[in-house]
Amino acid sequence: MIRPPTLLFILFFTILVAIGCLISSQPVEAQLQLNNITFKIGEVKTVRTTWPSTMDEVLDGAKWIEYAIFIGIIAIIPLIIGLFGYFSLTLFCCFRCCGLCGGNKPKEIYTTKDLIIPTIVVLLVYGGFVALAGVGIGFSAQASSDVRTMITATLKFMSSTNNTIMGIANIGEAITSKFAQVPDKLTPLLDQAVQQTTPLDTISSLIATTRNQFSQFNSAIVPDISLRISNINSNLSVLQSQFSGLPTLSEVPDISPAVSTSLTDLDTAQTTVSNAKSTVTSSIQNVKSVINSTLVDNLTPIIGPTFTGVKSQIMTIQAQISPYLNDKIIEQATQYTSIAENVRIALSVVFFAWCCIIYIFVFLGLIFRKSFLIQTTSWLAFITAWIFYIFAFVQIPLYLIITDACTKGPKTLGMLGDGLLDQINAASSIKFQNASLMIKGIATCAKNNSLVTVLLGNDYLKGLGIENSLSGVTGSFSSSISSMNISSYTSSVDAVIASANTGSIKTDHTSSLASVRTKLLSATNTLSSLDGFQGFNTSTYNQALTDFNAFTQQHAGRTYTYDNFESFDPSSLSSPYNTQGQNLKDALSTQKNKYTAALADVTKFNNSVKAINSNLDGLQQDFSLASNGIVPSLTSLAQNVAIQIQTMTSNIQTYIHNFPNTALTFIMSLADQLINEFAVEYVPCEFIGSFITTVDNSVCKGLNFQLVVTGAVCFGIGVLMHLGGFVTIVLAKRIRYQGSKRINPSVQD
Repeated sequence: MIRPPTLLFILFFTILVAIGCLISSQPVEAQLQLNNITFKIGEVKTVRTTWPSTMDEVLDGAKWIEYAIFIGIIAIIPLIIGLFGYFSLTLFCCFRCCGLCGGNKPKEIYTTKDLIIPTIVVLLVYGGFVALAGVGIGFSAQASSDVRTMITATLKFMSSTNNTIMGIANIGEAITSKFAQVPDKLTPLLDQAVQQTTPLDTISSLIATTRNQFSQFNSAIVPDISLRISNINSNLSVLQSQFSGLPTLSEVPDISPAVSTSLTDLDTAQTTVSNAKSTVTSSIQNVKSVINSTLVDNLTPIIGPTFTGVKSQIMTIQAQISPYLNDKIIEQATQYTSIAENVRIALSVVFFAWCCIIYIFVFLGLIFRKSFLIQTTSWLAFITAWIFYIFAFVQIPLYLIITDACTKGPKTLGMLGDGLLDQINAASSIKFQNASLMIKGIATCAKNNSLVTVLLGNDYLKGLGIENSLSGVTGSFSSSISSMNISSYTSSVDAVIASANTGSIKTDHTSSLASVRTKLLSATNTLSSLDGFQGFNTSTYNQALTDFNAFTQQHAGRTYTYDNFESFDPSSLSSPYNTQGQNLKDALSTQKNKYTAALADVTKFNNSVKAINSNLDGLQQDFSLASNGIVPSLTSLAQNVAIQIQTMTSNIQTYIHNFPNTALTFIMSLADQLINEFAVEYVPCEFIGSFITTVDNSVCKGLNFQLVVTGAVCFGIGVLMHLGGFVTIVLAKRIRYQGSKRINPSVQD
């Protein structure tokens, strides 16, 4: 887990407070309010081993004193142990000088075997020095690497910070430039209005389908209907010469005019739908123009001034810090830091190597049997131990402090920051987010994050005050968007379709056709007999044949029919029978002629009646086709159009009603996208997150661990120095009185 170093965040919040005061409309009051945070010193009751964890504890100086006491105790422990070692060694030397603790002269000469145990102990101590020195040098080298990494990271951080400051100074122009793109990006939102008129396309398709059906009916069936009516009319004219009470032509139903009218109505409806679509498209262009000008006229005054003050203040800050943080000074600081680090690592090597070097005198003393060389090591170890105890005194407490700073510092700083930010936010038009969230955001800041998001949160538009301003602008769109209302057109389409509905096309003419048939049948019922037509009388017709056959039977010995009576020749008869026979034959011819004429009339009239009935049957079929085809289609069209119009009207009204809020949401989303783009470009925070990660790895996980290791090494070296001091004092005596010196032990040295 990344634990941002506290010192870095203290610096960060110092900058944050400065920026907050600069952008505040009441900077003096904001500073006064910051001073309202009350720090107190309570009663010191105990010793605490960790940083204060609550806001009250953080603001209570007594808690920090309790923590400082704990650090002091830890720091004093190495010194106490060191002092104990010094006193012990001093007393040991004093006692030996008084002849105690083995300080008296030996009664017997020391032999080589008497040197073995002290020498082994010295070798073990020396091995400990070598091991500890190696560890110390190794970790010092690692610390040096971490320090150099920090130097490189700090230089990169300062360069990125300077670029970011310049980026912040250019925020106003960047935002204005980015927001100039907003109107063009509103096109998808306005195009949604066209989507609301999708039912118009459906209506147009329905009308076109229905019109095609009517057109096909009009071209295929209506001519047949007209022909049938024409035939009925001509046959009625034939019958009118003989009969009365016949049906008139007006009584014969005809749907051709209604079909023609419906076609006209459908064409009108199609045109109206097209006009409605054009009206919406035109309205969208008008609304887009109005909205564009509104946004352009309002966004720049909203966005620009928000950062104008920031730019001037940042330029002032930059001018003030430029003399102290210019490239030359940074380069010099880098050089001095590198030199200091080189000196530090060199001194570390020298001190750790010194631990091993001073024991060379011991080995020289053993080799050349010189006790003063071993005593030299004793005194040098006596002095050197104190230096390493001081190192341990500094490093071990510092490790504890840095550990708490890395683990508890962010939380503590977050609590303080929240209190400070509440006051900054109260006095500033720009609202920062919770300090704890800032700390977490900065520590985890990645490539596509920006300082805007870190400082103000994901809802930074509200924090910048842009949301309220945009809300007022989008609210003014209501009057513009209302021009998209096409209810007058949709009502017109609905009315036209209704007028073309079944009310104007009656196809159920069963009763009318039955009435025509009844009148026709009633008027022509005499056609079942030839009597009365062309003066024909059936009785007279039959009687004439009877009289003729009676005569021929008597005088010619045979009878005839109307088919063969012409073969009778009355001239073959004697007078006066020949004259009488001729008269009867002439009478029969007259009756046959009447019959033929009457039969021709009846046949003609019957044919007309049949033709009329046949055409009436055809009309019935045509009407059935219309009833089962175009009429249901028209009825369905009217119903579907009504549904589509109702849906579309509701959708458009809802769209118009919701447009200001929808536009605000859309623009806010777009603004969020645009601001995030420029923020990542102009005020990125990845370099901060990277720097914090480097600091965490180099300080919290690197230098801090190296502190405790080298502190423990220094403490261990101090202890070994004391132990070695005891051993070398004993060894020096044994060398001095070793048998190889050939000195009488009773002789004073």
